[in-house]
Amino acid sequence: MENETSAVDGQAENIPEIIVPKASLPAFDHLLEDVTSKKTQHERNDPSHANLLRRRLAPPAIVPTIDGLGFTTARAKRERSISYTLFTARSRTRKLSCAAHESLFKTQRIEDSRRYRRAESQASCIMAGARVKAFAILCMVALCLHMADAQVRGLRVNYYQRSCPRAEQIIRTAVQNGFNSDPTIPAGLIRMLFHDCFVRGCDASVLLDNADSEKLGAPNANSLRGFEVLDAAKSALEAACPGVVSCADVIAYAARDAMEVAGTVKVPNWLGGRKDGSTSVSAETLTELPAPFSNFTTLQRAFERKGLNQADLVILSGAHTIGIARCGIILQRIYNFKGTGQADPAINPAYVQTLRNLCPSNAPGKQINMEMLTPTKIDANYFNDVQAGRGLFESDNALRTTPIGRSLVSVYRVPQVFNAAFVASMRKMASIGVLTGSNGKIRTKCNIA
Repeated sequence: MENETSAVDGQAENIPEIIVPKASLPAFDHLLEDVTSKKTQHERNDPSHANLLRRRLAPPAIVPTIDGLGFTTARAKRERSISYTLFTARSRTRKLSCAAHESLFKTQRIEDSRRYRRAESQASCIMAGARVKAFAILCMVALCLHMADAQVRGLRVNYYQRSCPRAEQIIRTAVQNGFNSDPTIPAGLIRMLFHDCFVRGCDASVLLDNADSEKLGAPNANSLRGFEVLDAAKSALEAACPGVVSCADVIAYAARDAMEVAGTVKVPNWLGGRKDGSTSVSAETLTELPAPFSNFTTLQRAFERKGLNQADLVILSGAHTIGIARCGIILQRIYNFKGTGQADPAINPAYVQTLRNLCPSNAPGKQINMEMLTPTKIDANYFNDVQAGRGLFESDNALRTTPIGRSLVSVYRVPQVFNAAFVASMRKMASIGVLTGSNGKIRTKCNIA
């Protein structure tokens, strides 16, 4: 293309071009005077008219081959036509050349763009694959942390299969009846297991009535719920199989059934065989149970004392996905955090306003849902809330204050991961400090030692 353009340009440049000789200009002026002499005196005296006429008759400054007077002859017309034709051809050739170059440039640019997009797409796929792989690995690691579920000697699956074949069904019926009457009961039963196992192990000491029992401890007083469900189950069990099923197992199986009736999880291979304790001390609730205003370090230490790790800590906090709480626990957090006269800055501002609408500063006894979206269903929504700064308690927000906590919160937002991890950690918790064999007893009435 470039060679063809040069050849045509060379031909065009060989066309002779003559500058009008200065000697012809007087003759042209003479002709102008002769023409203007035929006009009126007014027109002759009008310079603009003369200039206009001069412009109309004046030859071009540079023209191809014209005669000495500047008038166009037949020869000049032919040569001018040839010059115009070659000029047009040269212009068209240049236009074609430019169009070809532009087309080539556009083609190259499109190809480069396509290559860039392909490279960008491949890079995105690689990055996305890496993120998915990293996330999958993190999920596997999180689940592996929960699977360190050592069998406790003396506990086994289907423990009452021979001694009381209907035991699990009887407990399940009591839980289902309680749920039908009050959809918030499952939360109370799960919390009952937690508060029982963290103080003296899973020995049903939380159910005992005495002058200084765990029931009277600050974390439990007027807040534990589900006693009526447990009492109904125990009464039915004693009628069917007297002195066989322990109160500790009633609590553990009731918590298992609560997970199933309030969620989409199935809890297979639940262990039985716990025995009951005889001692219950209110002060131990303050030292063993983590408070709702605990930071991550305090929570971690409390769980480590019970043989639970950070993954267990984070996932078991997910029990706050159901249940209710009294406003008194959070009033300072939303109105006067640490004496600042402001809300805790870690709370999502929109959530602060929601909580203030639900909990006026003068209503500490009012009850609210611990999780707003699905307050009676065990699911992963709790972790969505925590990640968005909508955890109700300071201990909920504490989960996202460390790198491992933030990672686990993100992982447990996946429903399948949440379900598997929650069940595994609940199974581990239900095995804390159990009494088996001759180390415990079977209480016929759960509130009496």
